[in-house]
Amino acid sequence: MRKHYYKYTKQFGLTILEALISTAIVGIGFVAILQMVNFSVQSVDSSGERTKANFFVSMLAEDVISHRYTIDGRNENDLAEDLSTNPWRSEGDESRICARQRSTTHTALTDTPDDIYGDQVDSDTSIDNKKNKWQRIFKDDQFLKCKSDRDVKRMKVFKILVFIILGFLLIRNISNGYDNIEINNTSFKVKIAENPSEWKIGLSGTANLEEKEGMLFIFPILAERSFYMKNMNFAIDLLWIKDNIIVGMEKNMLPDNGEKYYDSVEEIDMVLELKAGSIDNYNLNIGNIIKIN
Repeated sequence: MRKHYYKYTKQFGLTILEALISTAIVGIGFVAILQMVNFSVQSVDSSGERTKANFFVSMLAEDVISHRYTIDGRNENDLAEDLSTNPWRSEGDESRICARQRSTTHTALTDTPDDIYGDQVDSDTSIDNKKNKWQRIFKDDQFLKCKSDRDVKRMKVFKILVFIILGFLLIRNISNGYDNIEINNTSFKVKIAENPSEWKIGLSGTANLEEKEGMLFIFPILAERSFYMKNMNFAIDLLWIKDNIIVGMEKNMLPDNGEKYYDSVEEIDMVLELKAGSIDNYNLNIGNIIKIN
């Protein structure tokens, strides 16, 4: 009996320090798990809001594009023009709607997606109705939440693309619709034909070609092709081109009623028509590279 008692007196428990360390480790583990759960919840929420934001941005862009020529009867501005001069803001004022929303207590929202047109009346213009729809969607946190007091729900149209397009058209107008190509160190001004209707018309009906002027036919795939001189008013030289390299040529093709066909020597993807005599005058040869600017 004494021996048995002695056996169990040799078994010692944990010290206070060890118990505290074990408790701390367990506590840290629980905190880490809670942080991970919280982070996961926030990630899911952020992902959902990001998806909704992308959807609403697409919706706004579609509204503006589809109604860009819709006129406001009061000032004769279209929707795009109106938004470029008068940016739309949720609640229609300069204040930060998100800061006000987060600083006040909101009751439960009862609107449904079917109610986004509820503020529209017959007396409103179509532009007002469009803005009322946006107001209905963005004025509260029902469809798109404010993530911080600094968030702003507003939209403005910028005319950057308009200026780019106008600049491009101006440049094309200055150059009379011609593009530049270079062959054997000689520059030519050419009109581009790149669709079936342009291919069919070609230079027929054109009064004449100036020196170093022509038409470049661009085809989407390599194929053997045939040309004729129906309805032409002048003779031309023709270059068969494959992968930007001259692979064949026809000199002094005369106008006719379309009886004679000129066939490419092989599959080609471009044809260049120039004023008759250009091949000899500018020393153009098979193997020359076409540089398109």
